Amino acid sequence: DHWTYPEGVERSKKDPAEDWQTKSYLLVSLSANLIRKFTAGYEEDRFFKSRYTEVVPNANSVLTPSHYQKGKDGLLYFLDANWIPHLCVPQPMVPFILKAIHDNAYEMAHAGPR
Repeated sequence: DHWTYPEGVERSKKDPAEDWQTKSYLLVSLSANLIRKFTAGYEEDRFFKSRYTEVVPNANSVLTPSHYQKGKDGLLYFLDANWIPHLCVPQPMVPFILKAIHDNAYEMAHAGPR
């Protein structure tokens, strides 16, 4: 069963949802308004619309069959092969995210607009 832990890996004694919530990750804070825009965007996005559903963790499996998990904040995360969650950005929010990262002097791309 490729959705459970690999052979030789000891299963966590924690509930999968609790285990997912207690790992160390980069902390990103979003305003309530921005979270609402993301959640509305998931409903509009052709790819994420079908994946933005309530997911009930299974005690025998870390990953859901779709590899997607909805966080307590309502945001959608993709769980990779190492069970690391990655925030899913719905299509309507892509320009906003690219602009925020590209034009912000404290982010990755450039030192702000010129």
